[in-house]
Amino acid sequence: MADKKENEKELKMETEKTETQETEPKEESKVGSISKESEEQLSSLDLLWSLAFRELDEWAERADDRDAVFLKAARQFAEGIQRNQGNLIELGTQFYQEFSSWEKTAREEFLMSTTSLQHFFPFKSYEDINKQIDQVQEKTLNILAAPCQRIVSTLSVDKYVEIIEQ
Repeated sequence: MADKKENEKELKMETEKTETQETEPKEESKVGSISKESEEQLSSLDLLWSLAFRELDEWAERADDRDAVFLKAARQFAEGIQRNQGNLIELGTQFYQEFSSWEKTAREEFLMSTTSLQHFFPFKSYEDINKQIDQVQEKTLNILAAPCQRIVSTLSVDKYVEIIEQ
């Protein structure tokens, strides 16, 4: 009987060993499957993050490209304005010459036509009339020159380019 009891004890021990050996791999496989799932989750999470970072990098590159194109266009705009300023100065001088020659002929015609009026209105002299005409001429030239002076100034264009470059 003692042999039977010992055999039973040995069988119990062996069954316990086999049960623990069987459960340990199951636990390891559970832990392994959990760790694999977490690795898959981490890797998919890492993939999502890397995809998001790549997309942000592409957005930044596109924004840099757009900024470069805009800066190039602004520089071309400023260069065009500076080229046109020379043309505007020439245009202004030509306009001033034509306007002054036109005014001179108009004044001569006016004086020729008013010589007969001097007999009727002797209190107005040619000098007074010429002074008034000169005043009108100066005022009209100032009025006509004001917009051209604003266009010709290069300060605003230079500041615009500097602001864009910053």
